Parts: sequence; structure tokens; C-alpha cells
Amino acid sequence: KTLPDVLVWPSPDWMPKLQSLGLLEDVSDVVAKMQAQGGGVLDKPIAAVTVGGKQWAIPTYGATEVIYARKDILDAAGLQPPKTWADMLTISAKINNPGKTWAWGLQIGVPSYDSEISTLSMLASYGASPYAADGKTPNLNNDATRSVLGLIKEAYDKGYIPKDALTWDDAGNNKAYLTSSAAIVQNTGSIIAAMRKDDPDLLKRTYITPIPEGPKGRVLAGYVYGMMLPKGSKNPDLAKDLLTTFAAVDNQKRIVEAAGTNYMPFYKDLQKLPMWDDPFNKTLISQLPDVVAVGYPGPTTLWALEAWRTHTVVEMVNKVLVEKVSIDDAIKETEAKLVKIYKQFNP
Repeated sequence: KTLPDVLVWPSPDWMPKLQSLGLLEDVSDVVAKMQAQGGGVLDKPIAAVTVGGKQWAIPTYGATEVIYARKDILDAAGLQPPKTWADMLTISAKINNPGKTWAWGLQIGVPSYDSEISTLSMLASYGASPYAADGKTPNLNNDATRSVLGLIKEAYDKGYIPKDALTWDDAGNNKAYLTSSAAIVQNTGSIIAAMRKDDPDLLKRTYITPIPEGPKGRVLAGYVYGMMLPKGSKNPDLAKDLLTTFAAVDNQKRIVEAAGTNYMPFYKDLQKLPMWDDPFNKTLISQLPDVVAVGYPGPTTLWALEAWRTHTVVEMVNKVLVEKVSIDDAIKETEAKLVKIYKQFNP
């Protein structure tokens, strides 16, 4: 019980964990002040910090991901970047050059949290998710999950995805794109920054577009960050004043402009700053309303976060690709694991 006066959370599981232990102060009044300035805050980040109708953190910023696609390779084949996940198969069949430039640098490595995020996003865009809207029930045993796993399996079996993608960490697809080992990858703005600094020629040969949609639209899981007030502070009034001041739209504007695309504001007015007029930056910020927290379409729960932290859905993908488990059996095994995790936190 020696927590600091203010906590900035580096991982999305901090707020629900501390709130469930009764260690956080209600900061609904600070969030209400945020809603009254800067055009208000996006709804989904507010939902991510809300438990029992109250806010237990202030959502300060997020991040999005985009598709990076080799313009020169697609243009030579008379193709456009993928607009849907199904397009990935059609495009991959025409541009795949295994041994030199594989078509699809999909994150499927179990060591990678990016793999979990991309798989969760794809599942949600098809209407599937490890967690149902009630926050209690698994939601994988359906045709939507089967469609996603079938799509990934087909791409992997046909050699569109590099075999070593199974071993990639979070930097795996960055390296694959920057070294021309993969023609299409999904990532945050970090690859843009790397190309601007070290390979402007590759940037000129790159399409940067929103991530593909599924039958239920575009969904991007994860990347909601914020600040919390632990209970027991010796300076509670000063701590709350710090949050209020830090969250003030003028101060957030200064941070956003200094940090560039690595700090995407949830204030609606700050999403209209001139810096977002850059075509690449505009693509990044345009997807911020599509960002949802872990647990979507339900609340951010401890069991959902544990499933995310233990790479549950990407392990399901690996069961199909590596262990050659049938799609139906992989789904059943994963749902059993989810139920076990749920009971761990809800005995």
C-alpha cells in the first residue's frame, strides 16, 4: 500500500485490476470536465475506463494501426491495397514471391502482443470475439471465427505468409516490411517514422491505408491509455488537480504536437489539428474512432485481460497452423481455456 499519488498506466490491465482491488479513486468529475472542452472525448475510450457507471481513470491518448503495402508491387500487378480481409487472399495470390518478398507479413507469433491485437481486431470485424457483450460468456464458437481461421489457414498453407512469422516478436513485421521481406503488413505509425528517417525512397513506394474491414466493419482492438489516482494518497487534492491540469485541452494540444503520431488525442477537436492534414497522418488518426479496448464488445474485465496477456487467440491460430488441430477443435479448446480463466477470476 505504497502507491504513488498518480499512476500512468503502461498496460491496459492496470485500471481494471486496481479498481477491482478497491485501490482507485473515482475520477468521474475529471472526465466530466474533459467532456466539456475540446469538443468532448470519443465514446469508446470513456467506455474503456468505466466500471459500474463511474470512471476510474482518465483516457488520455491512443494509437492506431494501418496497412503498409508496396505500391510498386501492387501497381505492377494492377492492384489496389486491400479494403477487406478477404481481399488479402486475392491480392496475395497475384503478388506472392516466396523467398524474396512474401505477400502478407501477418503477425502470428505467440511471443507478440501485436499478434493478439491483430487477431482480436480481425475477429471483431467479423462479429466474433473471445468475449460476448455480457463480459462473461465466450463468443468464439461461431461461423465468424471459423471464417477468420479459415482465411488465415488458407493464406499460410499457400505460402503467402512467411513461415517464420510464427516466431516473430512485436518488431517482426516492422523488420519484414523495412527489409522488403513482406509486401503488406499491419502496424502503428512506427514504420512511417522509420521510413521517413532511414528510407524515404521506400516511403514513396508505399501505400498507407486503413486496416481492412470485415462483414461487421472495421475494428481495432487495444491501445487506450490513461492516468489513475490510487487511494491513500497523502496529497489527494493536488493529485486530482494534476490530472485535471494535464488533461486540459490546451496542455494536451502541446503534448500531441510535440509527440507527433505516437500520441493520438481522444479530444475530438485535437483530431482536426493541421498536423493531421499530412496524408499519412490523416490515415492514422482517421481510425481512432474504431479503437476499442480489450474485452470488446463487452467491458474490460480481468478475465479478458488475462486471456489477452496469455495470447489466447493467437495460440488458437497456432493450433490450427502448426499443430494441425481442426478449426472446430481449436475453437472448443480455446473456449474451454477462456471458461477456466473466467472461473479463476470469478470463483
